[in-house]
Amino acid sequence: MLEAWSCGRGGAVPKAQSSGQGTLVVEAAECRNSKALVQEKEELVSNLQDESAQLRNENSQLKKDLEEKTKALDLLISESKSVKAQLEEANALYEDMMQRFKVSSIEQLAGQQVGVIRRSEAGYVEFGESVVPSVCKHTIHAHDGGCGSILFENNLDRRINGGQDRTVKIWDTKTGNPSSTLHGCLRSVPDLVVTYDNRSVIAASSSNNMYVWNVSSGHIRHTLMGYIDKVRTMDASKASSRNVVSATYDHTIKLWDLQKGLRQYYRLNEQLQCPFIRHGYGLTICSGHVEGVILDCGIAEQGS
Repeated sequence: MLEAWSCGRGGAVPKAQSSGQGTLVVEAAECRNSKALVQEKEELVSNLQDESAQLRNENSQLKKDLEEKTKALDLLISESKSVKAQLEEANALYEDMMQRFKVSSIEQLAGQQVGVIRRSEAGYVEFGESVVPSVCKHTIHAHDGGCGSILFENNLDRRINGGQDRTVKIWDTKTGNPSSTLHGCLRSVPDLVVTYDNRSVIAASSSNNMYVWNVSSGHIRHTLMGYIDKVRTMDASKASSRNVVSATYDHTIKLWDLQKGLRQYYRLNEQLQCPFIRHGYGLTICSGHVEGVILDCGIAEQGS
């Protein structure tokens, strides 16, 4: 039998024993490395736990701050609403006070002026103070959807109004009762005029037409057409029951003959918007424009 020996300082050592010692040394080194790695991992886990706890604390503090700021914002909104309500109430009180002050001033001024006029006339008779109405005489449900225009007949106790329900109604101002209802408009009625003799009512319609009624019969006499846009304003002659003038959004002014139902005069102002027009005596027309221009038109001089 043969054995292998290795020689060293300590003498001869069998080779098997030397190999076993080498293995133990390697295992011991690996064990130390593993232990060091475990310690390093434990320290890393501990650090992560500390950071996680710190983040939780910070998150909790942020949540508390957010709740406090939310409460403060809700309180500010509530206070703002309260201040707004108080301001609205103060504005309403101020407007009411100013309205009463204006009414009182107007009454005083009217009384002073009436007194001066009476005393300036020879043989004047002292009358009682004029009465300013403080309550409504009648409250009338006139139209469905709103009233677009209202006027009084000339020297009569009747009122005429047109509305979005496409009707024109005539009322007795003393009783508040309706006298008649005029039908025939295709759309709402934004403006009305009555002729000098109160025999005809003319309505401007949102259908770009004008309608002329005979008040006595309630029938439509004429439908005045030829507009490409809505009628903004119109007026009847102050001296004749034959003519009515109108101005439209298409920059045109037209004079109509109500006996024939035909256009008598036409004028185009491409650069001027005319929201206001009046028919004077004879064939004199005055138109006011948003550009600050007023035009006096002598129709008789220009020809029909």
